[in-house]
This record gives sequence, C-alpha cells and structure tokens, in this order.
Amino acid sequence: MEKISLNTGWQFEKLPGRSIMDIGAGNSPGAGHTGMCDQGRGCYVDLPHTWYQDDDQYRGLTVYKKTIYISKYQGKRVFLDIEGAGHTVRAFASGIDLGIHKGGYSRVRFAVPKACMNQDELELELFVDNGITEDVSPLAGDFTVMGGLYRDVSLLVCGEIHFDYTYYGTDGVIVRAHVDENGDGILNVEPHVIGSGLCSEASVQYTVKEVSGRVAAEHTGSVCDTQTIRIPAVKLWNGKADAALYEVDCRLTSDGICMDFLKITTGFKKISIDSRHGFYLNGNKTKIRGVAKHQDCAGCFSAVTELEIDRDFALIDEIGANAVRLSHYQHPQYTYDCCDQKGYLVWAEIPMLKMTEKAALLENAKMQLMELILQNIHHPSICFWGVQNEIAMFRDAPFVHENVKILYHTAKQLDHERIVACANLYPLKAKSRLNHLTDLVGYNLYFGWYYGKMTDYGAYLDELHNELADVPLGISEYGVDAAVWLHSEHPLVKDYSEEFQSLFHETVYPLLESKEYLWGSFIWNMFDFSSAGRDEGGQKCINAKGLVTYDRNIKKDAFYYYKARWSDTPFLHICESRFVRRCQEKINIKVYTNYK
Repeated sequence: MEKISLNTGWQFEKLPGRSIMDIGAGNSPGAGHTGMCDQGRGCYVDLPHTWYQDDDQYRGLTVYKKTIYISKYQGKRVFLDIEGAGHTVRAFASGIDLGIHKGGYSRVRFAVPKACMNQDELELELFVDNGITEDVSPLAGDFTVMGGLYRDVSLLVCGEIHFDYTYYGTDGVIVRAHVDENGDGILNVEPHVIGSGLCSEASVQYTVKEVSGRVAAEHTGSVCDTQTIRIPAVKLWNGKADAALYEVDCRLTSDGICMDFLKITTGFKKISIDSRHGFYLNGNKTKIRGVAKHQDCAGCFSAVTELEIDRDFALIDEIGANAVRLSHYQHPQYTYDCCDQKGYLVWAEIPMLKMTEKAALLENAKMQLMELILQNIHHPSICFWGVQNEIAMFRDAPFVHENVKILYHTAKQLDHERIVACANLYPLKAKSRLNHLTDLVGYNLYFGWYYGKMTDYGAYLDELHNELADVPLGISEYGVDAAVWLHSEHPLVKDYSEEFQSLFHETVYPLLESKEYLWGSFIWNMFDFSSAGRDEGGQKCINAKGLVTYDRNIKKDAFYYYKARWSDTPFLHICESRFVRRCQEKINIKVYTNYK
C-alpha cells in the first residue's frame, strides 16, 4: 500500500444554513479567493485545519475541495483516508457520493469507485459539519467541538487484492495480543482482505520481530480465518520500566506475488484489577499516577501535529506520571504510538457525555466504540476502555443503565482482555447501577472547588469504598483552576490564584495516595484546554485546571509539586516566582524538590 499526503491546497468555505444530509456534489459555492477565511467567502487552507476561533465559534456546515491527478493510479484500488473530521463528514469524488461518517475523532476510509479512476483528475469534495445534533456524540461536554479536517488526509493506493482499509477504519488486520499461563505470547491475527477467489489463491505471511530486528515467530495462514501465532518466552510490555514492543509484518500474497504489505506494532502484557488493592501490571501492584489531557493547544486549537504532541509528552515525561487519560474521545494514532513507546498506561474513551433515549445516538456510540477499539486494539499501552463520562449529570435512569450495559458488552466482545471503565460524578449515589456495570469505576471529584472542602476527600472515599466494597474504585478527575497572573498571600477557594491550586494539590494528593484500595488517580488536567462556553477567572473559552498553560509556555507551581512526588530527575523549584507585587515586608519561601 502506498500512502500519498493530501494535506496541502484545499479550498475551504463555510456553508451556513445548509444541511449535510441534503447537500449534493458540485452545488456548493466555489471558493473565491486566497487569504483569510471570511464569512460567505472561500480561501485556501492546508491541513490539519480547524475553522474554530474564540471570537468566531461557528458550528455548522463547511466544504473542503481539492483536485488531484490520478492518471498514474489507473488500474489500482484507491481509498480516501481521513484521520479525523469534526464531527460529521460526507465525501464526494467527481460527483459520486462516497458515503457519510458520523463521529469526529476516529479514522474513516472511503473507497473511490473504479468509475472515477478512468480519468486524469479526481475532484474531491468533503462536506464537514460540527453543528449540534441529536444522534452524534458528544451532545455535551466541558470542551470545545471545534470542527474541521483537523488531522491528516491521505490517498491510499493498492492492488486489486488488498487488505480492507474500510473495515471500521482499520488497516484490515486486527492484532490481539495476550500472554498465556506459561509466559508465552499469543497473537490472534484477524485478516480482512478484499479480492476475488481469495481463500484458494491468497495467503498472509506474518513475521513477528523484536525491536532489535530479531525474528521471534513466523507464520503463513489463510486470508479467510483468524490465525494464532505463539511467541515463546515473550518479553513483556512493562510500562515505563520496559516498554518492550514487537513489530508484526503482514505480507499479503497471491500466486507467490506480494499484493499488499502492512507493519503493525504491538506488545504483550497482563493486567488485572482488584477492589481492595487496585491495579496490577504483569502481576505487580501499580498505583496509577496519571494526568488527563485533551488534544488541543493554543495557536492551532484541535489541528495539532506531531510537533505539538511531542511537546506535550516531553512535559508529561518531565512530571514523572505513569499514566494518561486521553479525554474524552479517540486521539490521533501518533498519540497512542507515543504512549506505547514511552510506557504510559492509557485510559482511552469515547465521547459519551450525555445519553438520551434516541436509538440512533446509542447506535452512534456503539460505532464510535467499535472504531476506537478495532483501530487501537494493538496498542499495548491501552489498559482501559472508557464507555461513559458523567452521563448521570443529565439522567440516572433505567434506559441509561441498559445502554451502558450494551456498550460494556460491545467492548468485551471485541476485547475481553482489557478493563472496561466509566467515570461518574459526585452527585451520583453509591447505590446507582452505574457503579456496577463496568469493570472499574472512576469518580470525578471536585471537593474544595465546586462543593465541600479539600479535606472531604478522605472521609468521602472511605464511605464510598465501604458501600462499594466489590467495585475497583479510583479518581478519574480532580483539580482546580488557576491563572498564572493571579496570586494571593492567603489563597481561598475560587480566587483562581496559582497559590490556591498549589495548596489544593498539596492537601488532596496525599489523601488519595494513602488509600490502598484506590487503583489511582488522574489529575484534571495536565494542560489548560479550550471550553467555548467558559468565562471565569479572567479567561474566556478556557478551562484553566491545567498544570501547564494552554500555550504550554508556563508550568504552574503545582506542576513542580507532582514532579517532586513522581520524578527521579533531581531538581529544585522556588515557588511563587510570578507573585511579585506583595504587601508584606517578609515572606516565607516555599520550595518543591525531590532532593532527599
């Protein structure tokens, strides 16, 4: 398979007042000029691209157009590869409707019909809509649904017999890895192949290699059946201690000729969870010391590249966390690759933040969950599949419970090895069925900010654990907002000062760390992130609970508190250096350090 980037030179235009379901190819106004994207006029853009701006939060229909030359690909099979389109996309190729995809965070591939390939040029029109709907998640959430072709778009070119690149947006080979009781690695490799007479004339050759290049196993099997490959005495993916990875080369052949080729990276681990002692990785108790993150940042919003992702991980590396909650939707493949390589334990989830009785919404959630799992099941870093976040904020009703059960069983049918998770919120009572429908429960708790006192965490968690003795329990979110220009000698709740954020984490984290029964916690959030409806603490459109500012330029003091608790790299940080206008003649100087 050959992959050709289509990231440059798209004509872009907003189409307010129109519906993606009623649109047809070729009937949108042409993009009229280059330069800034004015309302009602077009412009040229490169991808990744989002039209979102804090002062122009357009939610509606848009169109991206591009002409590509395809004469050299005649006789080939061609697919349009869209890594992310927020949050509904409908594609046309030279006037032919390729289909529609509802879900803004997973990858989608559209097959280009053979009828389009008998010409020199291909006219692409991608209608992208982030308007509010009733049948595509997320319906709600404290983050911005920005819209756009905000990840890469490519053309995939292959032969007549090829892996099925339209199978739930995967590469056409599903790799499931586990470890048996003898310590051998077991790969169950599920090929999906398109072409005529496949079972009789085609096969797939699998070569499993260590990172060093040493061949660990080889196997040739049918294209029509799942194959089992054994790797004796496999090296375990052991988190940050040793993120051992394997490469699976998949060579599709017909009559001895290579028709298609893939490389898939995976790893082997054993995980379990216990309501009294927490999480275990490869039989070793592992306290999750995690941070949560969204995918956006200042300057590019959701249209991040590998450069921004690398910068984020450099900061997560520095703080010394061992886990990442990738909130609240599927993140770019490169993000999961980084977690694999760096050894982070990952909570991956779908954008189910509000559930209604609409059947189409449940079907969309199931589809997004299937895409999340099938596109990412090979990543050893992923330990938890999240199926809902704070849905009880809207309703805790029997239909909600039944729908969560459906999502749970969907996840288990696709992947029985991993732990299915949910994130509930403080008002939800312990007796709710939502606390008994998944393998673990996380609670999003904000004592000392939205309600109660900081010290309430201890007693509340003990009581919750007593009532949910058989439920593995942890903290999926906790934190407070802070602006780096606001300071106080006597910090108080909701003063948004950097000092209160530090006081909060100094008070709360030791309480969480002391609870043996907690599987761990995720700080909300590693980075400030966009939330279009917010206006508080002197900042508009920002949730400022991050330990690092939205532009990633300033690490707040609380960042260094956790670095002192988690990192082995020696450092010393003098706190409150931005607090320069003071009333006192003498002050106490506070230092965060991991020096003993």
